[in-house]
Amino acid sequence: MNAVRKPGATIGAVASCAGLAIALSAGAAAAQSAPALDPEALYERCMGLARQAPEEAVAIADAWALAGGGNPAEHCMATALFTLGDYAASAGRLDRLAARVEPSQPDLAVELLLQASTAYGLSGQDGDAVATLDRAIVLRPDDGQLLLERARLLGQRGEFPAALADLDRAQELMPQNPDVYLLRAAARRRLGAFDLALSDVETGLSLDPGSPDLLLERGNIRRLLRDPEGARADWRSVIDAAPGSAAARAAETNLSRLNLN
Repeated sequence: MNAVRKPGATIGAVASCAGLAIALSAGAAAAQSAPALDPEALYERCMGLARQAPEEAVAIADAWALAGGGNPAEHCMATALFTLGDYAASAGRLDRLAARVEPSQPDLAVELLLQASTAYGLSGQDGDAVATLDRAIVLRPDDGQLLLERARLLGQRGEFPAALADLDRAQELMPQNPDVYLLRAAARRRLGAFDLALSDVETGLSLDPGSPDLLLERGNIRRLLRDPEGARADWRSVIDAAPGSAAARAAETNLSRLNLN
């Protein structure tokens, strides 16, 4: 599915050490081995290093885990591995961490599952990325952003009818979000529903005028509707509006192909 936003290669910290639901036994071990240590301050420091100096964070998280650091140490390690580009290892740790979250903290579990899905996706494990989002959506079924992200992944896997179902629900939940219309237009285009796809793009452009991604998608649809001049105009607009961007590069490729035909 073209013109689909990809998640950024970052994962954020959850709110606090306490929010990670440290097991009582791990918390007691940490207190006995280092009674003067503030676990929340250590967590914040470790997470900061995980983004800026990940090798140092790995060493700290490893030592902290041996001292009984529990879930916060595990989350810091997962974040540092993510920053280092070891997405598969990070994803597995985040996935297991989410499974340990107390049932009374569904939002925390969703955040960790979303982080795990991002890491799985970047490691090329799209099936696992979708599966973690499935679990997140069970916990928060009316979260339009989660549905939007699952639709993006399903589109990458070529599962356009399933993606469209998520996008229809996301549109009900977030009718003013232009990304919904962008992704639904791309899914509908791939399913051959060109007129509906064009309608979605026009709605998206009414919400986000001049969006390079939406203009790129409209050009794609216009080409399929046998409107080469309209497609050419849209793709040139993309290049003018966002030179050097991924959308501009795609538009340049499309123009070169159109000129060859």
